[in-house]
Parts: sequence; C-alpha cells; structure tokens
Amino acid sequence: MKKALFICGFLMLVMSSFSQKEVEFFLQSNGSFLTADSSDYVVVPFEGKTASELYSMVKSNAMSLYRDPKEVMSEDENVAIKICELKNIDENLYYDYYGDCSFLFQFKDGKIKVDAPSVSSQVYDKESKSYKSFYFHVRSLFTREGTVKPRKLKHKLRIEDSINYSINYLLGFYQKNTDKDNNW
Repeated sequence: MKKALFICGFLMLVMSSFSQKEVEFFLQSNGSFLTADSSDYVVVPFEGKTASELYSMVKSNAMSLYRDPKEVMSEDENVAIKICELKNIDENLYYDYYGDCSFLFQFKDGKIKVDAPSVSSQVYDKESKSYKSFYFHVRSLFTREGTVKPRKLKHKLRIEDSINYSINYLLGFYQKNTDKDNNW
C-alpha cells in the first residue's frame, strides 16, 4: 500500500516537474478534480497580455480543436468562455466511457482563471451501450481510504490526461501540427 502511494506521488512529481506552465487537475475519489494543493481553480499568468488578447487566444484555440466550436462553447466576450464537450474520458481495450466535460475560463489582464473541470454524473459505456454512474466508475479506481488502487492507476491517469489535454490545448500550451493541417 505504501509502495503504491509512493509510486503515485512520484509519478505526479515527475509529471509536474516536466510541465512547469501546464495546468494539472487530479481526479479525486468523489469524482471531482482538484490541483495538487487541493484548489478548485488555477490562475495562469500571461505577462503583458490583455484580457481581450487572452480571450481571443482561447477562442482561436477552441476553433482549431473542435469540429463545431459553436456547439461546445458559450462565451461572454472578453470575460469568460465555457466549454462543454463530449469526450472519451477512459478508453481501454475492453470499454470506452464517454462523458460531458465542462471547463470554465475567466479572463483578466495578464491572467486566466481556470476552474476545476467537471464531468457529467452519467457516462456512456460504449461496450454495453448504456449509461453508468461516473461516480461509481471513479470509486472503482480507489480504495475505501481514498488512495488509488495500484492496478487502477493507469485508468486514473488516462482520465486526468484526457481532461488536462483539452485545458492545456485551449491555453495554448499544445498546438496541432500545422504542416499537416496546411496541406489542403
């Protein structure tokens, strides 16, 4: 048990040391997401950028990430953008779980506040073609004490990667391969 906690903590430390600027939310045993310091939001500094420029950047990134951005995005110009996307949150050889994930970005001069993401209470299991509780899926990854089961760590990390990728892409930390996109 202690070894599993050590490995999990070590993996989080290694992941965070490689991603100084990236936003990381971690899945909790109750299905919520928090930062490493247990906060439900992150403020990301962007020195010298106005709220309008930051808003435009996130909106532009949403336009390149989503096939139909108007379907997933609601906005209050230069103040906030909310994304609600259907995403495969835990993909594996035997099943895929799809859920609605929401992200809220708020803009001020020089910074963006990113609220902790949320996942819909029901997720769609592609294998059984039925809806299941996200909470019960998450609970299966943790022990009663709230620690990650060693054999389920990869599932927890897949869920976190799936969520964090979208957030960091929208913040401009990842970009699509523009060479391939420009060969039309």
